[in-house]
Amino acid sequence: MSTSTRARPHPRRWDERGQAAGIETVPLGVLVFVAGVLMVVNVWAVLDHRAAVDDAASAYLRAYTAAPSRDEAHRRGLDAARRSLGDRVGAARELEVDAPPEAFGPCRVATVRVRLRVPVARVPFVGDLGRTAVEASGVDLVQPFGPLDLAAADRSLAGTVCDG
Repeated sequence: MSTSTRARPHPRRWDERGQAAGIETVPLGVLVFVAGVLMVVNVWAVLDHRAAVDDAASAYLRAYTAAPSRDEAHRRGLDAARRSLGDRVGAARELEVDAPPEAFGPCRVATVRVRLRVPVARVPFVGDLGRTAVEASGVDLVQPFGPLDLAAADRSLAGTVCDG
């Protein structure tokens, strides 16, 4: 056999045959990554707000149940709930508290519902996309041995769980 070189009829071409994807996949990958990060951050923010509202309801009840009168209890509870939200941007002014509807007195049940309006999603350069309410509620007993203002106490309190 002789080692002769044959001339190829067609020179080899460098074309795109067999290529699966090109440079267009890089921007698509970045877009998917950014969208995923935004989604995770927004889900985390909702969970964080939910925990903050739970803390605000607990703080409200701790202050409410230790106060001597209903009016003072509600005022102290609101202050405690706002303090528990801390430095969250705008959270204190978006806080809504439904005061306990039950009669105020020793060993009486106090039920509170706390709502906080939060953005559904925050998008850079766009802002908030809608708002939703995150709610929490809590139940506690008014302190039986706390300083009760008998002049302001509800006179319709007939028997409590402390009586038994």
